[in-house]
Order: sequence, then C-alpha cells, then structure tokens
Amino acid sequence: MQNGTIEALGGKMLYLINGRAALIPWIIFLMGFVIGALGAGMPGATIVGILAFPLARAAGIPALASAMAANAGTVVGINNPWTGQSGIVIQNLIANAGQMPERAVRYSMGVFLSRLAMNILIVFVIFIATKSYKAKKMHVDRPKDFEPVQKKTFRLLITCSAVIVVCVTLGMLFPESEICQTLSAIGQPQIVMTFGAIIAMLMKVGPADKAVKALPVNTVLMISGFTMMMSVAQNAGLVDALAHVMSGNIPDVLLKPMFLVVAGCMSFFCSGTGVVFPLLFPIALPLSQATGINPGAIIVCMTAGSMLSSLSPFSTGGAMMLAGCPDQEAQDKMSNQLIAVAVTALLSGAVLAFLGFFDLFAL
Repeated sequence: MQNGTIEALGGKMLYLINGRAALIPWIIFLMGFVIGALGAGMPGATIVGILAFPLARAAGIPALASAMAANAGTVVGINNPWTGQSGIVIQNLIANAGQMPERAVRYSMGVFLSRLAMNILIVFVIFIATKSYKAKKMHVDRPKDFEPVQKKTFRLLITCSAVIVVCVTLGMLFPESEICQTLSAIGQPQIVMTFGAIIAMLMKVGPADKAVKALPVNTVLMISGFTMMMSVAQNAGLVDALAHVMSGNIPDVLLKPMFLVVAGCMSFFCSGTGVVFPLLFPIALPLSQATGINPGAIIVCMTAGSMLSSLSPFSTGGAMMLAGCPDQEAQDKMSNQLIAVAVTALLSGAVLAFLGFFDLFAL
C-alpha cells in the first residue's frame, strides 16, 4: 500500500470496464477481492471506494451500489483462509478458542465460501434495487504502467500467495503424507508473509517505518487478550455450563438463527474478530455435542451474523464504506441507507439460517 501498488492495480482493473458502465459494481467487487486478498485488510474497501466513486457517479450509479460492491469484495478477499487477514485469524480462533485444531482449515473454508455466496447475493440485490444495470456508457483513460518498484512488490505478493495456496492445499489433499503436512505447516500465512515482509524490506520497495506503523497492533493485542480470557473461562467450566444451559432451554431449530442474530447484534458496535468470535467460538463444540448440530454450521452462522451487521455505519465495514465516499452529501444519505441494509440483511440471514441455508457451508 505504501508505494502505490494497490492503487495502480485498482486503476488497471477499472480500465477493464471501458464502455460497459453496468459492469462497474462487479469490477469494483473484483477489485475489492483482489486488494483484500493481497493483504490490504478492511482499509481496502476505502481504497477501492476512493478509486471507483468518481467513475461510478459519472455513470449514474448510486454511491450505495459502488460502496457496497467495494465492501463486499474486500470482505470476501480478507476472509480467504490462505492470505486474508480475517481468514487467518478465524482459522486460528477455531483451532485455539474453539478447541478444534483438526477442523480449523475445513471450517474456515466454509466461512469463506459462505461469505462469498452472501456478498455476491448482497451486491446483486443492491445492483437490482438501485437500477445500476441502467448505467450509461462512458470512457475510461488507459492507466499508467506499473513503476519498477510496484512491479517488484506485485511479483512478491503473487509469489507469497502462491506458496501459501500450494502448501495449504497439499496439506488438505494429502493428510497422510508427512512431507505434505510439513510443507503445510511451513507454508502458513504467518510464516510466509513474515518472510515476504523481510524480503520486501531488503528490496526497499517502500518505507518500512510507515508499513510498521500501519500494523493493527491494537487489534492483535485485543484478540490475544480476549482469547486468553476465554481460555481461563473454558478451563473454569464456564463455556460448558453456558452451552448446557442454552441447549436445554432453546429449541435446537432456533439455535443457529439465534447465534446469527446474537453475533450480529454484538458486531453492530464491536469487532467480530477481536471480540465476538473469541467469545462465541468456544461454545460451538460443547453445544454441538449436546445437541448434535454440526459445529461448522454454528460457526458459519456466527460469522454470517457478524458480517451482515458490519454493514452498519457504526461498525468497521460501514465506516470504511463511508470513508471511501468523498462526497459529503452522498455520505449523509448513505449512512441512513446502511442502517436499513444492515438490519434487513441480518433479519434475512436469520431466516436463511432457520431454513438451513448455512448448513451447505458446514464442510
């Protein structure tokens, strides 16, 4: 991000829609996915929004449609279990807080696929509701070529991502092979991206001090502290007691919708990865043992609720969407729209959970 590689990549992707304005929301979605998957995190939604908003406005596409596409693509990108910031955190939380290390990769893949499906559906509904398909044709100037330092950065990102995907995939395909399991352990995102960062620093592709300052240290400390606290609670028997009370007093058919709504209500005002997941994931396994519900389905519902309510302007996702909209009038209008979208999406998600939709992603 510090040397402009992300912005340059976004500009090139926008060029793909030259003359086909109705495709702008979907190209914005793709931009968000790529930028999120390459490690930009949720700020990627703001970056994409700033790049795409002028173009979308010129084509007559409402700010809500472009902002929602930017957010949706970024959310999917950062939740991939190989290179995405949130995907890696969720995988580690399932393994540690959820006490399911042998299922972490599989369940985190289910979370990723569920978020992919939900976000495509959200963008499609907004695309139709705002009549973005009627956008007029327009011209997009050809972007500049990558600078040498940006080419180096992009190649390094692609190489690191490829190493992670290959190693983790080999571990999943050949669980009995010691060599593949060793490669999978070595090819974890934390290890590969750390070496990638060291190589980038040695190559001097950008200001290392600014990159270090951009690290989400507060979030890391919050997740670590909350996970430690939940480990203490788990050893004290609190989690098992809570799961027992819930399984005995709430009909099994309502447990998944309830967890989706609870996670969603919490995520209106606090971080999903920092607070909600460390608090709720430990309940999934004992609750599954008490009720027979697939723990993967419970986890998918928890993460779905958190994602849907994060569309509100009070949460990180909504705030990033507003930050990516440079027009104050459009920001004010979109703020109220996001509240309505978040509430509607959360209630719709609860209905889908009741109907068993999220069971499809309980791998």
